[in-house]
Amino acid sequence: MVQNSFLSFLTRWFVTAVAVLAASKLVSGIDCADIGSLAVAALLLGIINALVRPVLLLITLPVNVLTLGLFTLVINGALFLLVGRVVRGFHVVDFWAGFLGAIVVSLVSFLVGGVMRRGAREM
Repeated sequence: MVQNSFLSFLTRWFVTAVAVLAASKLVSGIDCADIGSLAVAALLLGIINALVRPVLLLITLPVNVLTLGLFTLVINGALFLLVGRVVRGFHVVDFWAGFLGAIVVSLVSFLVGGVMRRGAREM
């Protein structure tokens, strides 16, 4: 059970790292210096999304309801920008780069995660 949980954690971390790498290649204003900063950025993004994002979503629930959930994109962009400010070697120029980067990370994570789950079912 513990080994399976650890493998699941590593898989999610890898998928997030691939998604952050894709965002750094596709969005101008996002730059990743090396593989180490990419790994740390992906890890921190996962931790922040697991711990901070739910609290922010709860606090901003009225605004989220009024915007039909679109304010979640603003929160994701702000958290992506925060990771860019904290991790040395991973740079996010401004909010809009973080906003677009968060969208790219969400889409790539969804696609890569789906492909990996599909491959695991076929085994």
